[in-house]
Amino acid sequence: MAEKRTENLVELSIDGVTSEGRGVGRLDGLAVFTAGALPGERVLSRIVARKKNFALAETERVLSAAPGRVNTSCPDYDCCGGCSLQHADYLTELELKRRIVQQSLRRLGGQEIDIPLPLASARPAFYRNRAVLHYEDGRLGFYNEDSHSVTPRESCELLIPALNEFLGSLQSILSTCGLLPDLRAVGLRCDACGERLLLTFICGRSIKKLADIAQALSDADDRLVSVWENSGPPVYGVYGANWTLIQGQNKLRDSIGPVKLDLSPGSFLQVNPAQTLVLYDLVRRYVSLSGSENVLDLYSGVGSIALYLAPFAGNVRGVESYAPAVADATANAALNGADNCRFYCAKAEDILPRWAAAGCAFDVAVLDPPRAGCDKRLLDAVAGIAPPRIIYVSCNPATLARDLKILTGQGYFIESLQPVDMFPRTHHVETVVLMSRVKD
Repeated sequence: MAEKRTENLVELSIDGVTSEGRGVGRLDGLAVFTAGALPGERVLSRIVARKKNFALAETERVLSAAPGRVNTSCPDYDCCGGCSLQHADYLTELELKRRIVQQSLRRLGGQEIDIPLPLASARPAFYRNRAVLHYEDGRLGFYNEDSHSVTPRESCELLIPALNEFLGSLQSILSTCGLLPDLRAVGLRCDACGERLLLTFICGRSIKKLADIAQALSDADDRLVSVWENSGPPVYGVYGANWTLIQGQNKLRDSIGPVKLDLSPGSFLQVNPAQTLVLYDLVRRYVSLSGSENVLDLYSGVGSIALYLAPFAGNVRGVESYAPAVADATANAALNGADNCRFYCAKAEDILPRWAAAGCAFDVAVLDPPRAGCDKRLLDAVAGIAPPRIIYVSCNPATLARDLKILTGQGYFIESLQPVDMFPRTHHVETVVLMSRVKD
């Protein structure tokens, strides 16, 4: 059927999905990626950008809806972009994520394997334990999609209820303070139960008023146990290099199942506490420990995976290049009595060859890199120590596909693969892969 055009609008039949959750249609052979459309739909879309090989569009009206379409509940859905799949029912969302992983592995990794549906979340909303809200004109909010324009927000359907409740108090108190020109954003995080909150003011320069604001917030909500100021030019996302404790505890106590964790304000931990437990149980099943194995945990962060596996392993070594996270991990090992866990501040591609030369052997390596995936030198170093099994935990199907292709070329094959829905209502998906070494 020929596509119909009306001024700046085009009618499209949607037959696919991109890795960002956009529907894929065709216009005179040109791929058009349109936000808010589902496979199987006929939509009226407005093209907003044309590239050499594709165009970007936004869905203006659904002419023929797919069975999985539902009404969106967020008033800012069309501009925010955070809940990019809120227009799909949950089963359809899981199927789209399955397709995203499968397409990435096929197109970027040359892997033709069956992908199961992601492990579903029991709570597809109100699950996030942290957020960054930007400050503009005296109000806090999220950046609109593909822009630095801020839409003020006093709640979000992804945030744990305790954060939404606190955000209301924060907005109210900030509104009485006048403009704070040096405030760029705030970082909010809470423990898995929403019983303890940590707040970070992210500033260009130090702000004298923050001590009084922190006291007012603590008076308004006794769950606020830690308040920090982060300042300086951005060096890690929106965060600068300078951290100053304004009030309360210097760490936030959290837990994943039986593992207790004390977290510095800049430390990384998965955003979905309930699904993190599902993820770690899957990793533990894939690792298949008997109690005597030597385990290597790369990109070990605050030590959460290493400590989750430690009771079932002989020894665990974690490697992480971010020094504050290594300090947290070392303290967390002591907190949990994990005498068989040690953490090293280094780049894995530098330390692994030295361990290999010293005769160190590992039964399994766990890789949990950021969205950019693994450095090629790191993958070479892992192949150099030749663990019989590799567990790869990925939050980006594209870089996962790239790295799996490298590892299969280094003598490994994919034994099992399972997506996990760590980020409901968004296009993001976590994937856990078990790789085994090809036997000679």
